[in-house]
Amino acid sequence: FCSHCDPQSGGGLALLARFIGKSAHETALELLGEVGRSIAPVRQFKPRDSAAEEAKAAAEAAAYAKRLVDGAMMARHPYMSAKGLDGEWMTNGEAIAASGGVIIKPGDLLLVPAYRDGVLLNIQQITTEKKKFVFGGEMAGLHHDISGRSDKWIAVVEGYATGVTVNRATGWQTICAFSTGNLASVSAWAAKQYQDAKIVFFADNDPVDDARGWRPGWHYANQAAAPLGALVALPPELGDWDDYRQRHGIDATKEAMRQALRGGCWWVDSE
Repeated sequence: FCSHCDPQSGGGLALLARFIGKSAHETALELLGEVGRSIAPVRQFKPRDSAAEEAKAAAEAAAYAKRLVDGAMMARHPYMSAKGLDGEWMTNGEAIAASGGVIIKPGDLLLVPAYRDGVLLNIQQITTEKKKFVFGGEMAGLHHDISGRSDKWIAVVEGYATGVTVNRATGWQTICAFSTGNLASVSAWAAKQYQDAKIVFFADNDPVDDARGWRPGWHYANQAAAPLGALVALPPELGDWDDYRQRHGIDATKEAMRQALRGGCWWVDSE
């Protein structure tokens, strides 16, 4: 079936009939060899208005994100609990009908709203098995902010759990960029938003990318930090700062952060 035509073309016979410009009966006779074969007419390809379609999809994704936020409830979530991060988090407050007849129960999704310039544009939905954003929604430059006791120093991280760990360890305003691709744009926004603050990237210590010869988390954090004169703190082991906390505890994580930034900034201790 072809779902791209308007109206939809239906099955193969109807689709072929439409393409050669004949009725389904005439097309069937050709396929049976009872009449001569047609030569398909030359057709002008008319591309879709991709910009308009993308804008529509982005608007629909933003509207869906807003509905999830408006209907959300605070609750414990197994994704965070499994990481040893206690507390209540934003979760879906209503049941959601997913594809394949699956029903997502209230509280099943950990929700991380994603903003750009203060506007909600998408939302990360996390289960114990996967993470995803709303399909068709904006992704570039999106971030999620976690409030801190101090905004004199701004922590920039990739993932949400890493952001929670860094926020609890430092007490700083923390900005989750969601991916390495967003680090530069998000930190540039933060530099304008918090003009008197210093920025620190708590980067992921990824394995070396064999094709490129460098560690993606470290590489992109340094690229983003360079024009801002920002600092980059890398955990002493492979993984992110939340991985390190899970293995060694919060006190050891604080000390590792101090060592990574020694001489670069003062510290806000979180008790």
